[in-house]
Amino acid sequence: MQHPTNPLVQPRSSDDFKYRVILIFDMNSFFASVELLARPELVGKPVIIGQLRRRRVVCTATPEARAFGVKKGMATLEAAALCRKHRPDTVWLPVRKLAYEEESDEILKVLKSEMQAMQFDPAIETVGLDEAYLDLTPYCQGSTAAESLDYAIPIAKRLKTAILNQRKLHCKIGVASNKMMAKIATDQNSPNGINIIYDHDLATILPPLDVNEIPGVGEITEEKLKLVGYRTIADIQKAPKNYDFAKVVGNSLGSKLSDLAFGIDPRPVEPDGPPQSFSRIETFEYDTKDLDKIVPVLMVFARELEARLNKFKYEATIVKVNYRHGSENYSDEKPHSRSKKYPDQFTEWGVIIAHALNLFHSNKIGERPLYSLGISVEGFVSADVPKQIKLF
Repeated sequence: MQHPTNPLVQPRSSDDFKYRVILIFDMNSFFASVELLARPELVGKPVIIGQLRRRRVVCTATPEARAFGVKKGMATLEAAALCRKHRPDTVWLPVRKLAYEEESDEILKVLKSEMQAMQFDPAIETVGLDEAYLDLTPYCQGSTAAESLDYAIPIAKRLKTAILNQRKLHCKIGVASNKMMAKIATDQNSPNGINIIYDHDLATILPPLDVNEIPGVGEITEEKLKLVGYRTIADIQKAPKNYDFAKVVGNSLGSKLSDLAFGIDPRPVEPDGPPQSFSRIETFEYDTKDLDKIVPVLMVFARELEARLNKFKYEATIVKVNYRHGSENYSDEKPHSRSKKYPDQFTEWGVIIAHALNLFHSNKIGERPLYSLGISVEGFVSADVPKQIKLF
């Protein structure tokens, strides 16, 4: 299929075009897929990524583990019970966030390289480590909305093939006229992992879906909607026109919930800016103020943060310690942070841990048992910028 627009023409704003074309790629079981690349002997076996201890959840699992009920976000102790019942041979692997971040960086490089090769410069918005939206609107204008979406198919195939060839990883791709429907498209079955939802199919696809398919509807909001009788998108579509959803889910989501239920989602693809911070956080199995448990965790974090700074060629000027004290009632304790800006830029893990421990002790953070503890580095300066020489 020949592309309808001239890619050499500087793209205008997506608002200047009649038909929106949004693509999202979603890496399949990303953390698990990265681990299987490193340990191919585990391919075909049930594998769970997560720490098998209290206060931990499953980060991801292979299809073989999902087949007997394990799912992302499930408490690892609950998942372990399912493993004992169905597959005692399930392999548990620890979370290696730095490895996933680095692989995510490489995938994004592939995407940008392919776009550059096609002489496209779309807005790209990453979501976490394993998803990204691309606004292909300026490059996919046909005579109809459906034809415009079809023009994205060869682009999707090229991206999917490039990621597979260069990174040995599979992904799902969804294409639609807005972000919500593109995301829903990734969950539709398709033989090649690429699925399009056309506007004329919304009346068939949307009604049976659970309300949690609507962006902004998480577990808590879903429960609030269910308590007042709204379990599926069809239920919301059937609500009286003057029904005030803001009373149920708040003003921000309530004002647009009805539109979203009918597939109307004007949210733009927001181009990523440079990272503003890198962070790590640990939730302890049991509340603790034992420095023999706390300091080793912070040291691991400091080394990983040094790696991220070096990867992006940044130097930091701010260290922040993020923490939450333990309580019999978790909801009673709010997250807190203490930070300090330093005159000298730094990347070394030894400097990061020294600054973090200084904040930890000077603010008496460890006087009460901690539920969670983490470090952030911020206030970035490019490492290519010469450091200012102090004359006095």
